[in-house]
Amino acid sequence: MKKSAKLKIFLGIVSSALFLALALRNVSFAEVIKALAQANYFFIIPSLVLTFLVYGCRAIRWHYMLMPIKPVKISRLFNITVIGFMVNNILPIRIGELVRAYMLGKSERLSKSLAFATIIIERLLDGLTILSFLIPIVLLFSFPQWLKQIGFIFLILYVGVIVFLFLLNFFSQKLIQIFERLVAPFSPWFARRLGRMLLSFCEGLKIFKTRKQIFWIGCFSFFIWVGASLILMVFLYAFHINVPFYAPFLLLVIIATGAAIPSSPGFIGTLQFFCVTGLTLFGVSKSESLGFSIVYHASQYIPITLLGLFLMWKEHLHFKEITINQEEEVKGKV
Repeated sequence: MKKSAKLKIFLGIVSSALFLALALRNVSFAEVIKALAQANYFFIIPSLVLTFLVYGCRAIRWHYMLMPIKPVKISRLFNITVIGFMVNNILPIRIGELVRAYMLGKSERLSKSLAFATIIIERLLDGLTILSFLIPIVLLFSFPQWLKQIGFIFLILYVGVIVFLFLLNFFSQKLIQIFERLVAPFSPWFARRLGRMLLSFCEGLKIFKTRKQIFWIGCFSFFIWVGASLILMVFLYAFHINVPFYAPFLLLVIIATGAAIPSSPGFIGTLQFFCVTGLTLFGVSKSESLGFSIVYHASQYIPITLLGLFLMWKEHLHFKEITINQEEEVKGKV
């Protein structure tokens, strides 16, 4: 294992430990146990249904993204998606995205760089969708001034990303050359790598061919994050936590933001901290919020991990095959 990978793993563990310590600070464990005991665990059933529907929507969206390149069965993409998220749950440095690119490229005989580019586009769509949740909530409802300022900053970023994508789609070569020239004086190696990454990203943008395709990709991006918000809403009911109707959507944005921070596999620590932080905005105690975060996290972690392991066994795959060698192969191409 390279030193850079070891450093990322170490930093992820440190990050998780730090955020977990912050989440546990000033928490009454007696109150946490009380909150866990009073929760209605019947709500786990609808949450599981919603969870698998969300992953199904991810597979359908990916299907529409790949349509101009090659029609791929939704069931196949569902399996690959679940395996990728399972890998992220149990292995470090979030190699699951590379695993998804490798599996799709190998099984469908597609360029792994192009497959990886579609996953980058997918992540960008996720980011834009949750930003579309955050901006109206923060700007329209009563929140601390610092949170409104963050919402305004994200609004500027949101518009900036859209403008950048437009320019990159129509002036890709010129923009890539500009970025390479700006970075080259500091690191020629990184300038070349950045150029390859942007070129791969441009290939991914070319998958958008028709308005109908873009419409359905947008719809399923919306369904994915509405479904994820409904899962949070279900668990808020399960823990008898009364919050405004828009709270699950804002909480989802906060948790998703925390998930972007380097952490140990499965987002341990970061999820707890940002879940507790989000609920405190609505006056929920840290102890009750922590109990909520534990059950919510388990409901998202355990089923997908178990299903992913089963699907990987069904595909006759091994961790060594889908991680080490494929990570280097995909990185070399992008």
